[in-house]
Amino acid sequence: MDTYQSIVESLQQKGFRITQIRSALIRIFSKSRMPLSAEAVLKRLKAHKVTIYREIDFLVQQHVLQSVALGDRKKRFELAGRPHHHHAVCVKCNRIEDVMLDGHLQKEIRIIEKNKKFVITSHSLEFFGLCNNCLAT
Repeated sequence: MDTYQSIVESLQQKGFRITQIRSALIRIFSKSRMPLSAEAVLKRLKAHKVTIYREIDFLVQQHVLQSVALGDRKKRFELAGRPHHHHAVCVKCNRIEDVMLDGHLQKEIRIIEKNKKFVITSHSLEFFGLCNNCLAT
């Protein structure tokens, strides 16, 4: 079963209607390979701004989407429940790529917790630079 269908069925089992706009949002985020802002979604859909924001908030509350902060104060969203990852962001064209890190980061987190006597409940680690396309220009 694909991601779109499993999300729709999960929401329906909880008693929620799958409206046309809700379905379109789920489809857009299911196909996206990078976090999207509400403004980017608005460009793809013909809907009222308030409706898009309200539906994105609903999908966040239902743990279908999660918020992604990339340091530019622009809130972006991606599907929740994906394997833990970080992002590489091109500072010229704003292209965003997922970055998967191996277990070394978990070791560093444990060291920080021990040395600082601090319990880390989450973290954000993003990389900023130039993508191959922007380097070539």
